[in-house]
Amino acid sequence: CLIMFGFRFIPPFLSVTPVGMTVLGAFLGWLYGVCFSDMCLASLLGFIAISLTGIMPIADYYKAGFGNETVILIIFGMFFLGGLIAKFDLTNLLLKKIFQIKFLYKKPWILSGGLLILAYFTCVFTNPYIVVLFFYQIVITISQKADFKPFSMWPSMMIIGSTILASMAIIGMPYQGTVLLFMGIFSGVMGEMAIGWGAYMLWVNLIVIIGIVAYLIACRFIFRADISALNDLDASFFGEAEKATKEQKIALSLMALFVCLLLGFGFVPESWFIKSYLNAIGLAGLVMFCIILANIIHVDNKPFIGFIEMAVNGIQWNVFLLTAFSIPLMTILTNQETGIMASLTAVLTPVLNGHSPFVFIIIVLIVSVILTNCLNNMVVIMIMIPVLCGYAMEMNLNPALLITMLIITGYLAILLPAGSPL
Repeated sequence: CLIMFGFRFIPPFLSVTPVGMTVLGAFLGWLYGVCFSDMCLASLLGFIAISLTGIMPIADYYKAGFGNETVILIIFGMFFLGGLIAKFDLTNLLLKKIFQIKFLYKKPWILSGGLLILAYFTCVFTNPYIVVLFFYQIVITISQKADFKPFSMWPSMMIIGSTILASMAIIGMPYQGTVLLFMGIFSGVMGEMAIGWGAYMLWVNLIVIIGIVAYLIACRFIFRADISALNDLDASFFGEAEKATKEQKIALSLMALFVCLLLGFGFVPESWFIKSYLNAIGLAGLVMFCIILANIIHVDNKPFIGFIEMAVNGIQWNVFLLTAFSIPLMTILTNQETGIMASLTAVLTPVLNGHSPFVFIIIVLIVSVILTNCLNNMVVIMIMIPVLCGYAMEMNLNPALLITMLIITGYLAILLPAGSPL
């Protein structure tokens, strides 16, 4: 409260205007609350603080936040995915199926790489925090079976690798809440420009897979891990996996439909007649269609799942309120009336001037890795997006690609405890 409502009384500095000081106070107070207190309460208090800046009528701010398609897409997407995953225990089902793939066994390095890749994609489509804890337990059990001692190379290698991958899984798909937040901020700063969902998905997941391969090569040839004890391991060690129930099969089918609809939206040519209908419905409308479909299905004369049940299990209020508050806030921060961006440019230009675009990108990404391990990773990326977009346009760089790279490095938040719950 002191930062939000008291910062305006500090004399303006650099090019920041009196209005900019009020906006900056609301932003810094919200930032402090998100990092060190409750995200929901910080966002609610932020709405009150921003209403006193006078830069935008609060009703317009609410419309820009809660009425934004990205926010609507986030809340209904959470309803749908969270509801299905929680009710039908899909995380546990997928993990048990992974360890029954017979191809992985008798080949220790293929087993190690295969388990990491499969665990990553399970994290992407379910809950990464639950998956990584389950995976830790599997690694410990295998290590005991293979007689690896504590702090041996293989269990250390697998636990470190799976932790990094769980962090990457949070931003692995473009329809995930945090990614939608960043894309919404990007569109707010850049106007009509948007990050392509298909390009984003392919780029991020390709980098993750290349990273896994490079990681395993380093473990084998540089650190020379001896994992020959895994040669005797086979699928029978994990017991017989339970068959998926009828409800679980339906839930997985609905999730596959959800992913195909959202990712396929951008690939439908404009010349096709169905494209005009899809544009009219929008991405949020497609998610609503999936929710309706799940609610009208009956299994054995019983409702498959109810809307209230989905909403209770699926909603993450911190992500919802943080997104609704931050998307219009980032637009205000870049408003010329505040003088904030002009001041940032004045400070950063001497530091970054004279460097080639490649060196500039390296500096920015290294800084983002350092900051994300000291502060909240979402906040670091949200702060950096407006700055990077401005410099990308000045240097004639691809801002969408640069922001995608920023998102990736911003989620390498596994070096310090302050960086991420993982």
